[in-house]
Amino acid sequence: MIITVLYEDESAPNSNKFGPHTLLLKCIEDDVGKDDKEIGWHIISKPKKGNGNVKKELTSNYKKLSDAGGLCAVFDYDKVHECFSIGKNECKSSVQEKIRTATNCNNFTTIFLVENTETLLNACCEAVGIPHPLSKPNPEERDKICHKVAFSEKSIRDKVRELMPSFDYLVLKIKEKFMEKFADK
Repeated sequence: MIITVLYEDESAPNSNKFGPHTLLLKCIEDDVGKDDKEIGWHIISKPKKGNGNVKKELTSNYKKLSDAGGLCAVFDYDKVHECFSIGKNECKSSVQEKIRTATNCNNFTTIFLVENTETLLNACCEAVGIPHPLSKPNPEERDKICHKVAFSEKSIRDKVRELMPSFDYLVLKIKEKFMEKFADK
């Protein structure tokens, strides 16, 4: 069984270590006490480079991905409204329902990073005490920041989760799916 996490961000060229996903796996490891490599066999990332590409992946590969185990779609909340032609004043549950309707998919978890991946990077920088990037980092710079936190002590990762509740929610939802499928293993 495989749990697939679709990310709106892009992966770095020549890299199989998508920084936000590595950080996610380390946080789940913190919570469940299993090695992140063991967890990583069951929770995979699919960076899609944009909310529109996450939408396309849901529309074209939903059945295959959901049948493999579990499926989670991570959207940057600051851009999701325009991607799905949803009014800015819609509540999150209404936005989630409209995403399900637009993609014709029902059985997946929707996570909104508030505001976006750069917000996660700012929380990472704050947690380790380094300056926030002055402009949007490229994928390699993003991964370097995320890996710095992922391979720091647990208290640093806990600080990121505290500073960014939407990332903490992602960790909790994926951990929940993992535990449902693999708790007895």
